[in-house]
Amino acid sequence: MIPSRYNLITEIDENNYAIFNPLSGAFDIADKETKTLFLEGKPRNINEKLNWIERGYFFNSKNDEEIYIKSRYAEFMTESAKNPVQFLFVQTYSCNFNCSYCYQKGINESHSGSGDFASEEIVRSFVDYVKEYRDKNNKEVFVSLFGGEPLLSGEIAKKRISLLIDLLSKENIGGSVVTNGYNLAEYVDILKKADIKEIHVTLDGDEEIHNQRRFVKDGAGTFAKIIEGLKKAVENNMPVNIRLIIDRITLPTLPSLTEKLDKLGFLDLPKTMFKTSLGRNYELINRYMKK
Repeated sequence: MIPSRYNLITEIDENNYAIFNPLSGAFDIADKETKTLFLEGKPRNINEKLNWIERGYFFNSKNDEEIYIKSRYAEFMTESAKNPVQFLFVQTYSCNFNCSYCYQKGINESHSGSGDFASEEIVRSFVDYVKEYRDKNNKEVFVSLFGGEPLLSGEIAKKRISLLIDLLSKENIGGSVVTNGYNLAEYVDILKKADIKEIHVTLDGDEEIHNQRRFVKDGAGTFAKIIEGLKKAVENNMPVNIRLIIDRITLPTLPSLTEKLDKLGFLDLPKTMFKTSLGRNYELINRYMKK
């Protein structure tokens, strides 16, 4: 009997350990004695041995492991083929935030002129390409608005997004939005014209910490406006996904943030309308670069 190369063991406390195998998807809690026997590959009895093998932690031979890996890969490819094809639309790399850890700092900080946004011709050509791909390959497709910040204020920014949404709606192409959420409230009436499958917004801890780390160019906080936008999106039946930045500073603020979201009724929403995900910031080479 040989152990899977994908076994992961994490200490929970001095007497309990989490055992996880991402290949098989198995996850178990083991006491210290079981963890030791597991590492030594010495099950207590035949039932425990069969259980370890069934859950993908161990194999009878190297060949059995290779066969299993190939079967899981085949399953992955089959499921991937069923997934819709995602296209990203980035109309600008500009952003109205000035987060210290932003990895796109220095690319393009201006968003006041028309030259910084995709032209109407580009928007139309993009949608034509997505439609042609869908029809030619007989595949479901959807478009994600990305950036920079896709929902910037200003007439030109709104005209381009409005055109894109109208074209997607006309072609019955769904979409999603990855936004900082600051201007979300003023874009909801535009976005709701299309089949928006998700609006993805980041919160960097509860209000006080968030406002210290995710602020606009003049230093003003953004938490209240983001919450306003999320509320309006939900009121208009657009699913939201709140990405929570987790580190040693934000982690203690999550209980109070959860209470706020609960009072807003977010935690009572169905899973199809509200979910959260955990993330981190990206403190790369331009971490503290400022204009």
